[in-house]
Amino acid sequence: MRYRNLIKYKKLGKDKLLDRAGETELAANLFRITQAQDLISKKISNKTELNEPKVNVLHFIVGKKVRKAIKEIGGTMPENLQAEKHIKEIQENHEQNYKLNRSERAILNEYNSGEYISTHSNIKKFTRIAKNTINRPRVTKLHP
Repeated sequence: MRYRNLIKYKKLGKDKLLDRAGETELAANLFRITQAQDLISKKISNKTELNEPKVNVLHFIVGKKVRKAIKEIGGTMPENLQAEKHIKEIQENHEQNYKLNRSERAILNEYNSGEYISTHSNIKKFTRIAKNTINRPRVTKLHP
């Protein structure tokens, strides 16, 4: 399915496909890219001449094989995966819900570095911060 058709099919409007992709879709795409890059590297090391159209064909071939593997194991095809919230919305919600002030961030950094939390008040603060951070949703999508 072509990119424009996929945008319409998933009802993404003006959003970019990868800005609304979930973990599974991103993982499949990354796997395709890394495998295609590996294949290209091997061809270059074998002195095979590659130009842009040939590289595009290699990406297409690897993509077909990745799709075939997904189908064979009974996975959901990427175009049939539900669109996620936009990455900017996820980032904004995460930042609004889990802002730490400077002292809280310093205490967490101290704890994460393995340094001893020396004062009783810092231990109380850390306990409160830790309780708030344990059940935070994990943000797995990164946007450059």
